[in-house]
Amino acid sequence: MKENSTQKKYENNTKQSIDNFITIFVSILALVTTFGVSVSDFSFFSKVIIFSGIVVSFVIFSFVFRGKTVYTSSSNEITSKEESVEQIFNHEIEEKLLVLEEANKFFGASLKSADMFRLVSSRIKQIVEYETCALFMLTQDNNLECKYAVGKNARLFQSIKLGVDQGLVSRAFLSREVEVDSKLEIEKAFISREFLSGLRSAVSVPLLRAGEIFGVLNLYSDEKNFYESRSKILLEAISERVTPLLMSSMSFERSLSNALTDSLTNLPNERAFYLVLENQIAEAQRFQEQRELTILAIDIKDFALINDKFGHSTGDNVLAYSANLIRKQLRDMDFLARSQNDEFLVVLPTASEKVTENIIFRINSTFQKNPYMFPENDKKEIKLNFGAATFHQDGDTANELFKAAVRNKRQAKTNNGSVLLFPQQFVN
Repeated sequence: MKENSTQKKYENNTKQSIDNFITIFVSILALVTTFGVSVSDFSFFSKVIIFSGIVVSFVIFSFVFRGKTVYTSSSNEITSKEESVEQIFNHEIEEKLLVLEEANKFFGASLKSADMFRLVSSRIKQIVEYETCALFMLTQDNNLECKYAVGKNARLFQSIKLGVDQGLVSRAFLSREVEVDSKLEIEKAFISREFLSGLRSAVSVPLLRAGEIFGVLNLYSDEKNFYESRSKILLEAISERVTPLLMSSMSFERSLSNALTDSLTNLPNERAFYLVLENQIAEAQRFQEQRELTILAIDIKDFALINDKFGHSTGDNVLAYSANLIRKQLRDMDFLARSQNDEFLVVLPTASEKVTENIIFRINSTFQKNPYMFPENDKKEIKLNFGAATFHQDGDTANELFKAAVRNKRQAKTNNGSVLLFPQQFVN
């Protein structure tokens, strides 16, 4: 195939040389004829007719012959480009691109977006080298934010947030074409030099699906002028294969999040609570008495009366308000979920009885200091009921702990709100 291509190229070049010679010969012939006629003894009228004939003949020749030459030249150029693309997409590159397509079949609907980005970025590096790879997404406030990054300065990149008119990423976002910054001149105007330390050039690749852009992939090299026409062609091909992968993983993540999230409070739901609790029980069993574990069951006092008096809309607002206040008083390691109706569940890893009491005290204190404004300026404190259960003392399984915490909460209601923290055998 390579020999045929070379032979074809040689024939085209030979033909073009002959065409150029004919063009020059005809042009000289027209000039000589014109000069001969001008110095001849022909009448003025005859000279005008001959000159007109020469002009018309030359125009016809130019349109027919030169048009053919231009067409041939264009065809040669197209052929040359096709050969160039053919050379870029060799067997090895095609195989690596095929791996990206197959990844969509196997992982598209089963990996979270962060894991998918790591997989995709590692595959891209096998095709187009980079020092840093970053994925920018459009935020709700119409900015382009780096959602994921790997490689050099990756942690710094994950804090980058740019306007849609700033940086190379915005150019690709607006033009919907691959954009190159050969010496980082564009990037340095909007991104801190500290973030770009050790990087010398960049390329932005828009990710398009059905004509809509949902993100931009940025690659950075430690060499100037690293990304050229060959890189752009490869990255366009990569974009076509990467886009469905990332979109599938994001869709999967949203579905998973919706399945484990309460839509009213945006808290994890009871299903998520059990998943986390099972994991924490496994950790507590591994370390035995070195790792304590407590859970809380919480509900809002007289919540049914709030709904009856002010309506379910106000009741929903009270739930969201309460969820926010409770969450703010928990530790970073604690896990808050909404169960059903006005009930909340909390997992407190490593929490002893004293730690649990302190957390409950903080929650009660913040509700006392922040009464809720009901309709018609009716400002009242929202009060909570608590029940606690401790691993080993109240149960060894997630279900046993949940039942014990709910039972202790109910028992606390009959004891004027006193929180029961002791083992279940002493409740009665």
